[in-house]
Amino acid sequence: MGNYNPVYKSLWTNQKFSGLESDEKLVFLHLLTNEKTQQTGIYQILPKQIACDCNLDLDIVTEAIQSLISNSLIVYWEQGSLIYIHKFFKFSKGMIKNPNILKKIIDRQRELIKNSEAWKIFDSEFKEELASINTTLVDSQSNSNNSSNNHSDREE
Repeated sequence: MGNYNPVYKSLWTNQKFSGLESDEKLVFLHLLTNEKTQQTGIYQILPKQIACDCNLDLDIVTEAIQSLISNSLIVYWEQGSLIYIHKFFKFSKGMIKNPNILKKIIDRQRELIKNSEAWKIFDSEFKEELASINTTLVDSQSNSNNSSNNHSDREE
């Protein structure tokens, strides 16, 4: 992902987030903004790396992850150290205006991350957004085909 991950100020008034302890907020902010973060919100990260980056004890990070799970902010699979940040794509998709590029990013992530459970959650949470992206791409392709057909008609 690029060098810029926005954190919307509405996060601070989010009921789930505002109820967290300071260490839990720090860990969650790290998960939203670290260099491994992907547009889909699905990526691999070790608790040890989080602890090192946040200057926290590994036990505190482990407890924070458990709290984030119980507050339905993330899903974490220890096997593979895979994280899924709920609703992350909702915010990151706004950074990429081209639906074709967005579709390619998602497809590439699907190739790299083979956790079907994570993708099932992602597909379920973003059913409407994914349908909209596909519709836009189909419409765009259809318009492109019509344009080239009209152009070739004029040449004849």
